[in-house]
Amino acid sequence: MPWKLKLLVIFSILLSACQNNVQDKTIGIQLFDAFSQSELIAITDAISDTYGCKVKTLKIVSVPESYITTIKSFRYRADSILNYLEAIKPDSIDIMLGLTNTDIAITKIDQQTGKTKTPVSTYTDWAIFGLGRINGHSCVVSNHRLKKNVSKKQYIKRLTRICNHEIGHVLGLPHCPIKNCLMNDANETISTIDQSSGILCHDCRRQIN
Repeated sequence: MPWKLKLLVIFSILLSACQNNVQDKTIGIQLFDAFSQSELIAITDAISDTYGCKVKTLKIVSVPESYITTIKSFRYRADSILNYLEAIKPDSIDIMLGLTNTDIAITKIDQQTGKTKTPVSTYTDWAIFGLGRINGHSCVVSNHRLKKNVSKKQYIKRLTRICNHEIGHVLGLPHCPIKNCLMNDANETISTIDQSSGILCHDCRRQIN
């Protein structure tokens, strides 16, 4: 192969790698409810520090009424919100992060049986902190369960860590077995998030870079 052609191939590969760099992505914060300026600044700073992405805050939109469930209490279906976020995603945005004050829920599935986890009455409408679609374009976080009996500093720490955790899923990261990694599974308790280091372990960072 002529040397000029070799250089062209190498340049094309490098250009493609740059285009797929996490730091070149833009994350859109899609508000479904009002969040304070201090909350949005904290989230924006945390995303920038962790992933180096650009962050834009989008205008508030309403969640479609069809996404509301009242099986146990007033909640939004998190999986439906992900579909909605991807449908309204502007071309200039790579990843949509939805934020809501309302409780969100999913139906938890048993990985072995493919059916709803038992007891079904508990897991048909299971409240969660956040949800992110692996290798998709959207994630959603609710602060509904994050403020109870904690200081504002602790609340912000929870909020920013969960936002970064769900963005990690969208970037292709599964749950990490390393205990203090940002991508460690919460395992249905907020204490896991409180005990996290709040940063990606070496292996997770290597996967997205």
